[in-house]
Amino acid sequence: MDAVSVGSQAHWFRWMWINLAPPEVIPQTYEFNPRSPTCLVDDILDPGLHSCMVCHDDQPPLDVVNRVGVPQTTLPTLLSFPHSHAFKNGGLGMIWDSHSSNMEEPNTD
Repeated sequence: MDAVSVGSQAHWFRWMWINLAPPEVIPQTYEFNPRSPTCLVDDILDPGLHSCMVCHDDQPPLDVVNRVGVPQTTLPTLLSFPHSHAFKNGGLGMIWDSHSSNMEEPNTD
């Protein structure tokens, strides 16, 4: 299950979620917390921060929501420590900071 399926703006794919709920509850969760098809990463960023262009489509087992030619709708999994693989050398999660004119890791606020 990918957290994007229930409204998150960051991928968080975990097999263990399946073990935390009875199978009949999972479809209800999807129905109760539908993902907004119009929410973009830029909508949740601080002023002056902008997401990058999508350079390749998301791949399963992640929910395929980011697609080339469409504004970025989901960040890679955010980790509690800096310099993860998603944010190294222009990785998919980098954010353009127009104040510093640099690519930066997203902040978690």
